[in-house]
Amino acid sequence: MWLGRIRSACIHIDSEKLGRDLSLERKPVYPPAMRLPVRSLVFVAVSAALVTTSATAEKTPALAGLLRHANEDFGRSAESASIFQNTFIKMAGDIASILGPRKLGPSTTSGSLGFDLGVDIALSTVDEGSAHWANALPGDDGLMNTVALQFRKGLPFGFELGGDVAHLADSDLWALGLNLKYTFLEGYSYLPEAALRVGFWGVAGSRELDLVIISTDLAVSKEFGLGGVVAIAPYFTYGLLVAMASTNVVGYFPAGEALPVNGVVPTQTITVNRGGLGFRLLFPYSALSVEAVFSPGVQTYTTSVSLVL
Repeated sequence: MWLGRIRSACIHIDSEKLGRDLSLERKPVYPPAMRLPVRSLVFVAVSAALVTTSATAEKTPALAGLLRHANEDFGRSAESASIFQNTFIKMAGDIASILGPRKLGPSTTSGSLGFDLGVDIALSTVDEGSAHWANALPGDDGLMNTVALQFRKGLPFGFELGGDVAHLADSDLWALGLNLKYTFLEGYSYLPEAALRVGFWGVAGSRELDLVIISTDLAVSKEFGLGGVVAIAPYFTYGLLVAMASTNVVGYFPAGEALPVNGVVPTQTITVNRGGLGFRLLFPYSALSVEAVFSPGVQTYTTSVSLVL
C-alpha cells in the first residue's frame, strides 16, 4: 500500500513539473485583431511602388538648364561659370538628400539571426522656386516620390548589415547603397538604445551627373510594449551626408547659334546636415514605420512596411 502511495505522489509531482515546462515553452498566442496582415501590407506597398514608378523621365533634373541660366542671365564669363557651379552644388546636395540613406529606424538590432525585408515609400518636398530647381525642372511641383526595397541582416556583437535600392519616380535616377550599423547602447531598462551607422551610396541613371554619397548617422530610441503583443519604438536621428558630385560635359544650343555651349563642373565635396524623428510599430513577423527627415531645402516623409523574421 505504501509503495502505491509513493508511486502516485511521484506521478503527481512529475505531472506538475511537466506542466510547468510545457507552459514555459509554449509560445504566446496573439489575438487575431492585433496581428498586422503582412500579405496585405506587402500587396499595398508593392502596388504603390508600381503606381509611382513609370517609364517617363519628367523628374530627371536637366543640368543643361543650370548652364543655360548661368550664361543667359549673367553672360558668358567667369561669374557665369561660378553661378553654374554653385547651382549645381545645391542641386547635387538636394538629390543626395532625396536618394541617399533610407530610413534608419530604431537603434536596436534584429539579433544575429534576424532578417528584415521592407518596402519604403517616401515623399520629399523641395523649393521648386529656387534657381536650381526652377531651371533644371521648369514648372515642376516640387514633390519627389521615391520607392525603395530595403533589407537588414543582424550580425553578432550588436552589428547589423543593411542595404537598399531606391528609385525616384518619373525619372531615370536610381540609388544603390550598403550600410553597417553598430548598437553600442542596448538592453538597459532605464536607458535608451543608441546606434551609429555608416553607409555608402551611388546614384546612377543620368548621363550628366556623377554622384557618390557617404553617410554617418546617430540614432537614439526606446522601445515600449503595448498590450503585450505590439511594441512601439520612437526614435530621433541626426546624420551627416558627404556627397562627391561632378558633371560630365553639359551643353545646350543657344537660340540662333549652330554650335553648342558646353560646361563641366569638377568634383565637388558637399556636406548636408539632416535631423529626423519617427516611430516603429513592431507586430509579430511584421513592422510599420513612419519617419520625417529634415535637411536644408529638402523635407522627406517616409512610410515603410517590413517583414521581420
